[in-house]
Amino acid sequence: MYAIVILVGGKGSRVSKLLKGKSKPEIEILPNIKIVDFQIKNLVKLNKKIIFLSNVSQSSFRKHIEAKYKNYDIDIIEESQPLGTGGSLAQLK
Repeated sequence: MYAIVILVGGKGSRVSKLLKGKSKPEIEILPNIKIVDFQIKNLVKLNKKIIFLSNVSQSSFRKHIEAKYKNYDIDIIEESQPLGTGGSLAQLK
């Protein structure tokens, strides 16, 4: 089975003014529309599992996904320690 994998890690230092304690995927691009909402809305049309890979625990991100998209096939994999892009992709095994 194929899945869609989205990397959502990183410190967000260049966009820190926009974060307000949230993760980068939670930045609003329109009123009440977050980046992740736009992505999911378009990706669910492909009828594939969606996996988010994060290098840190993002509790607000997890809560948003679990509340808004509980009927979709979505997983969030969080690293226990930062492993870099290659390390996070290795977790898919």
